[in-house]
Parts: sequence; C-alpha cells; structure tokens
Amino acid sequence: MNDTAIPDPSPSASGDTPAPDGREAFLERLRAPLLAEQDAIALAMLRACAAGGDLPGVLATPAGEPRGPFRMIPMAADRIDWFVAGDVHGDLPALVACADAAIARARPGRTPVMAVLGDLVDRGEDSVACMLFVLRLALGLDKARPDLKVLFVRGDHDVALCYDEATGEISSGVSPADLAERFRGPDGFFAPESAVVHAFTRFVAGCPAAVYLDDGTLLVHGGVPQGDLLPRLGLDLSLQSPECAQDFAWCRIEDGVRRKRPSRVSKTAEEGAENVGAFLDWFNARLASAEVDSARAASLRAAGFTPLRPVERIVRGHTHVPGGYLRYSRFPVEVHTVNSFHGEVPFAGTVRPAVVELGPDGVRPLWPEDEADLPAPSTEQVERPPRTPEPEAESGPEPEADGAGGERGRLRRAAAAAWRGFVRWWRMEDAR
Repeated sequence: MNDTAIPDPSPSASGDTPAPDGREAFLERLRAPLLAEQDAIALAMLRACAAGGDLPGVLATPAGEPRGPFRMIPMAADRIDWFVAGDVHGDLPALVACADAAIARARPGRTPVMAVLGDLVDRGEDSVACMLFVLRLALGLDKARPDLKVLFVRGDHDVALCYDEATGEISSGVSPADLAERFRGPDGFFAPESAVVHAFTRFVAGCPAAVYLDDGTLLVHGGVPQGDLLPRLGLDLSLQSPECAQDFAWCRIEDGVRRKRPSRVSKTAEEGAENVGAFLDWFNARLASAEVDSARAASLRAAGFTPLRPVERIVRGHTHVPGGYLRYSRFPVEVHTVNSFHGEVPFAGTVRPAVVELGPDGVRPLWPEDEADLPAPSTEQVERPPRTPEPEAESGPEPEADGAGGERGRLRRAAAAAWRGFVRWWRMEDAR
C-alpha cells in the first residue's frame, strides 16, 4: 500500500528565512484546489439537493427500497470492492489517503466504494476542506477519482451541525464544535465557507444513519436502537423513525460492557453486548420474514440482493481507539471500530490510510506496511505503524512545553486511573 508522500521543502532563496515545513506545504497543496472551487461545489450541491434524486458520485440505493435513515444495499461483491473509513474529524490528509487507498486496492473491472462512517468535521484543522472533498466526490466532480463512489453514513457531529437558512447562523449541538465556533459572531455570517456548511448540512440530511449489506454487515456511526424502542418497532415505530436514526448516530457500543439500561437523559447512551444482541435478534427475525415472503423475496432479487444473511458484523466509528482500529470481544457478532483521523500523531512526511476492506474474509485493515504481516482477526488491537522513529528513552520524565515536567504527567495518569476505576465500579453496579 503506497503512502501519500510529502517531498522535502525547498530551501528559501535568501537562506535567512526558514522555508515552510513539509507538513504545511503538503496541506496547502491539498487545500488549495478545494478552496478554489468551494463556491461552485456548494452551489452544485444545493441545486442537486433541491432537485432530489441520486447524486452521480454516491452509491445508489436500489429502486423500490426506502431511502430514509435506514437503508439496505446489495453487497454486489462481483462488481464492487468495499472500503470503510471511520471518523475523519477534519483530517484532510487522512481522508485523501483513504480515498486513494481504496482506488489503488480495487480490483480491475470493479467499482471502489468508500463508506465514510460519519464525524467528518470538528477537532481537526480542515473541516471545511474535508466537507468539500466529500461533496465533490458525491457530485462526481473529482476528476482525479472519477470511478470512486462514496457512501456517507452520518454521525453525531454531522447531524449536530446546523445552518439556519433564515439568519445564516451556524451552530452545533455537540462538543467540541470547532467548526461552528469559527462562524460565531457577525463576521461568521458572511464568511465564504458558510455556503459550504449550508451545502453539507443539506447533503447530510439525505444520507443514511445505518446501512445493511446483504452479506451480513451493518454500517453505523455509533450504535443500535436502544431497548426501550424494541417493543414499538414494527408497530408504531420503524427503523426509519427519528428515534432510531438518533440511536444509530449517537449511541456508543462499548467493549467489555455486558448490558446497559436504556437512557434518554443523553443522546450518547452506552450499549453493551446484551443490548446489541437484543436488537439483532429482532432485526435478523425481520430479515428471515422478508425471505419467507415470496413477493418481498422476489422484489429483493430483482433489486440485486442475494439471500439476506443475518448480521454477522457491525462496522462503526464514534469511539476513538488508539491505533485507529479495534475489534471488540465478548459480543454476539463481530464489532469493529475504525477511526481514520490521525489526531496528534507527529507528522513525518507520509500519511498512512486508516481504512478497512470488506470482503469474503471479513474486515481487513489496510494500513500495515507489509500486508503479509496482517494479523488474523482477534480481540486484540491492531497497531498502526508509527510514522516517525521513536526517540530513545532518556533518564527522567520528559519536560512538557509549559515546564510542568513529569509532575503534570503523573497527575494526569493518576486521574485517568481513578476514572477507569469509577467506570468499572459503575458498570458492575449497572449489571447487577
């Protein structure tokens, strides 16, 4: 797998002023074409959303299937190669690397599809450029990647971003809300990027919150509908309801948790193995009934679906795991968490694509340097190779920039240990 490389910066002509570092030069080369087209991309997306219908760069939902928050899409493994990127959080180099990895990995004659599991914005420094990149792909305007299709699954940071069409005000109902903070105040109303936010919110409104693939894969950002909704599903509630869409985007499946009580105090409720199992029991029974119904089964075959398999794996984002990938243990099905943003990892000239491939062998991370060394799926974390050589350990704690030194680190570790102990106690109490 090729990394996106950054050439060394050229020295300044005078020799007195240092040249910009390679990271900033590379970021500028990625941003500049997107920002130059931001007005055209935003206007094209707003017009496309107003017109309705499928976007040319988005993998289409089969005709006759609902196009609400929950969607069913055939895997079509004979003509589509599937790749999944998790939370991007404004990391433009990571997003571009994932897209290019999907194209490079796709087999000849097959269409590469990159599913982006939400949380495109906030935290990182390039939320606007990331929005433009996805919108350009969705519109089919990316001339460098004409064959790549995108499937965007909305996350909590995406649905929380709001654009008031009456006032032009931009706000967010989640924290951190770095992107919305940029537009706070009177000057933000007139920022040219505000049109991009407007177009992105319209785009997200038409994207799914969960996608079922007929090979038994469920793609979500966060979790599954909580137990308080299960008795109503199929009666006065469906998977297309706002309540289910909220849980798909906001709930958090936690590793090592057996069961959590449904909670509506906060949108970000935790879910454990029994919560996931209860939903899948209901959902898999629904799939089985669709196959038994001859008329429904015939319509599914006509739409390109193979016989619907029970959910065997959930691929999600939301939880930020070190290394970018974690397969959860002690769950009734495989649960894979993927993060594609690089966070605060030092930048050293290359960007490794944190993307996973969906195939007959299951979920496969693509970023180890030598794919032959990929471990078999396990309950252990797959570490992303470091992008910089680690400095040799020196005696004593490394001082921090503010001079706090090892004392501040010791206090942080102690606070983290105390919090982990409290969480363990709370989970044991909740499971009783």
